Amino acid sequence: MSRQYIEGSGLSLERLTEGVPEDGRYYLLQDSKVVGVFDSQEEAQAAYHQLCLSYWNKMLVSEDPHARVKAARGLLRRNRTHRVALETLAAHGDPKERSYAAESLKRLDRQPPAAG
Repeated sequence: MSRQYIEGSGLSLERLTEGVPEDGRYYLLQDSKVVGVFDSQEEAQAAYHQLCLSYWNKMLVSEDPHARVKAARGLLRRNRTHRVALETLAAHGDPKERSYAAESLKRLDRQPPAAG
C-alpha cells in the first residue's frame, strides 16, 4: 500500500490503497479522478513528477507567500538551480533558506553562460 501526494493539490500517486483498484497497478489521481494508470513504477513516478512540477510552477506565482515558499521548496527538491524558486526562498524563506538561496544565486551568477 503506497500513496504519494502534495498536501492541498488534489494530486496523488497510489497503489493498493482504498481509493484505487487492488490490481497492483499505479494510479495517478487528480481530485480523486484517475488521470493515469501505469504498470511500471518508473513510468508512474515520471508522470507524477511532471504533474508535481506543473503544480509547483503554478503555485510559484500565487498571491499567497506561503504557497510560493512551498512551491519553491518542491521545485528545488527536483532542480537545485531553479532561479525563480531560489529567488522566492531568498525573499520569503526562513533564515536558513534565505542564506542557502542567496549563496546558490551567487553561484549561478558566477557560472559562465551555457553554450547553445
